[in-house]
Amino acid sequence: MQEFERRSAGASFDFAAVTGKMPPHSQEAEMGVLGGLLLENSSFDQIVDLELKPEDFYSESHRHVFKAIRDLLDKGQPADIITVSHSLQNLGLLERAGGRQYIADLADFDYSTSNIAHYAQIVRDKSQQRQIIRVCQEQSQKAYIGVEDHAGYTEETEKKLLEATASDRRSNFDSLKSVLVRNFTQLQEQAMRDGQLTGVPSGFKDLDKETSGFHGGQLIIVAARPGMGKTSLMLNLALHAAENSNGVAVFSLEMAREELSMRLLAMESRVDSSRLKNARRLQDEDWKKLTRAAGKLSEMPVYIDDTAALNLLEIKSRCRRLQTQHGLGLVIVDYLQLMRGLSSRGAGSSSERQLEIAEISRGLKALAKELNVPVIAASQLNRGVENRQDKRPMLSDLRESGAIEQDADMVLFIHREEMYQKDSHDHKGEAELIIGKHRSGSVGTVKLTWIGQYTTFRDWSGVEVPDTGVSPF
Repeated sequence: MQEFERRSAGASFDFAAVTGKMPPHSQEAEMGVLGGLLLENSSFDQIVDLELKPEDFYSESHRHVFKAIRDLLDKGQPADIITVSHSLQNLGLLERAGGRQYIADLADFDYSTSNIAHYAQIVRDKSQQRQIIRVCQEQSQKAYIGVEDHAGYTEETEKKLLEATASDRRSNFDSLKSVLVRNFTQLQEQAMRDGQLTGVPSGFKDLDKETSGFHGGQLIIVAARPGMGKTSLMLNLALHAAENSNGVAVFSLEMAREELSMRLLAMESRVDSSRLKNARRLQDEDWKKLTRAAGKLSEMPVYIDDTAALNLLEIKSRCRRLQTQHGLGLVIVDYLQLMRGLSSRGAGSSSERQLEIAEISRGLKALAKELNVPVIAASQLNRGVENRQDKRPMLSDLRESGAIEQDADMVLFIHREEMYQKDSHDHKGEAELIIGKHRSGSVGTVKLTWIGQYTTFRDWSGVEVPDTGVSPF
């Protein structure tokens, strides 16, 4: 045991000095993993999904040995006592790894190669526990020294703990039989609902007929040119979901929460939004409508975060907290291009921005799968749509990255012809919601009614709506 602790002295964080206790670790499990790999290279396949890293080993010598084994196997070369020793010798690390005799001792350790996955899980668990301790110690020291920005400090602490506790979520193989059993269970449940939606309702009858609602794990993109009503549609979707007892997280990266709440008041009260901007114009009947609407809205489980330039980790952290505290059925992000990638360094080249958007798009899809809720994100379109005779958007118009089209389960385009034919009354109040992509169904177009004075969409009425000159922003 003393020899093991001596070889562990290279750990970057001195737990014993800080805590007065030995950090969580398992000498036997680490030796079991390394010994198993040395004698049976194919056993690496049993632990690959754990994504074990050299730094997961507490012992410095074990970190070097594991890295040497992994690197050899990655090159398609055998990893045994001789090849691993030779590799470490060439790197000048053989003595730091304990020497040739210690590597031989690892191969002679009393263990069962059939249990290597269990040994590796122990190593990973102990590593995660050490990371949690490290974060807590570092953050507590900062608190003792003094924190000026408390909100920033708590956010940083939560982010670091989230990183430390993030477990591997890769899917393992599942038999076709077990998948089919789940399929039939879902089909039977749907049949018993007697026509009810299987997902979160959009609130628009024709759209729900096409989609059966929005489902957990889906990434839905709502895209349009400026002025078409992206934010209004997103808020419509939020209200309809909340009315059906789904907790809704709204991340407004552009508009302040007060502005959003005024928009919601106009939608729900049906008071002209232009009068809301000048309270002196409000009539007694308006105040009654606003009071009723405010009472109804205040009971809805809608939670608004208007922090600018959030990144994926921050949104993920806040969603997990909200899901734990209040329950979560839908996440809305307005809008995708205002998010920051985890490695964002500010403005860069066009290719760098495309990579960043691709990272954000993949991250939002992963968030939907992890939380098992639909994530709806607004997205901008390229200006190229303005140069075509037919200005209805297409998938190729999605701005900055083809990854958005690839990652999305559904893409909804908003098109209002009246925006391009301002002198004509033929399309007043007419809106098209174009289903440009639908991974689980058909594509097509759903007609909606745009009511400008309330900045809201409704089911298609077929009746021309008067022009009030109100912009949907």
